[in-house]
Amino acid sequence: MSATPAVPTVTPATPAIPSPAAQPSARALLVSPVFNRTLRAGTTHSDVKRLQVLLNTDPDTQIATIGVGSPGNETEYFGKLTQRAVERFQKKHGLASSGTPETTGFGLVGPATRAKIIAVYEQQAASIRQRATPSAPSAATPSPIAAAVSPVFNRGLDVGSKGEDVKRLQQLLNSDPDTTIAATDTGSPGKETEYFGSLTKTAVAKFQMKHGLVKSSADPGYGFVGPKTRTKMAEVFAKQQAPSSSSTPTPAPSTSDSPEQKLQKQINDLIRQVQELQGKLKTTP
Repeated sequence: MSATPAVPTVTPATPAIPSPAAQPSARALLVSPVFNRTLRAGTTHSDVKRLQVLLNTDPDTQIATIGVGSPGNETEYFGKLTQRAVERFQKKHGLASSGTPETTGFGLVGPATRAKIIAVYEQQAASIRQRATPSAPSAATPSPIAAAVSPVFNRGLDVGSKGEDVKRLQQLLNSDPDTTIAATDTGSPGKETEYFGSLTKTAVAKFQMKHGLVKSSADPGYGFVGPKTRTKMAEVFAKQQAPSSSSTPTPAPSTSDSPEQKLQKQINDLIRQVQELQGKLKTTP
């Protein structure tokens, strides 16, 4: 009697699930994608941690799924896992696909990779912010704090600058949803500081791009509050403050003005100074 042949068991193939599009986390939205130094294996710096946070927002470039380097466990050390994630980012965006950091830049965060990181993560963050606030008006409406802040700056401001004018700068930038320093915590509206850090630089760059002062991070003065940027800020924010001040009736003369009346007079004087400055700039060849 012949044996019954065994019937092979066929396991249906599981269809591949496409990787979801990268969606920056709430924490990553507060991280600046601007890098000013080359990063490679062996580097230890706070920039490396920012890089890991950004790479971890995309499943295709995640440093690790668990343990060191995974989301929430980023470090300041650029090791092999970070290099592999950078290589996957470069492959995904057509920057490099083989070679070494020394020959082709593969796995190295050099100028081309830094520029692409800015383009990718700034675009994603802007898209999410826009979807999160669809009813936000396009025109900036100054907050009560920003309305009483002078938009006139008398010196250049850059990363590392400290002073009362840095805090005024942050307050003015926070009055426009398009140039907010941060949504929460340090630098957010009501929590401005006197230190010019990377988040402030990113907000200044957004202001410059919005008003046509720069087009990319490669342009001179990108993120720097120089003469042109200071002039444009005086023009933009003074115009926003003007309706608020003009709608307030001029207080009657008094031998003893209240603190509110003194503040209003100071604001009116500052606005007149800005208007005179704008007139001089228009007539200067």
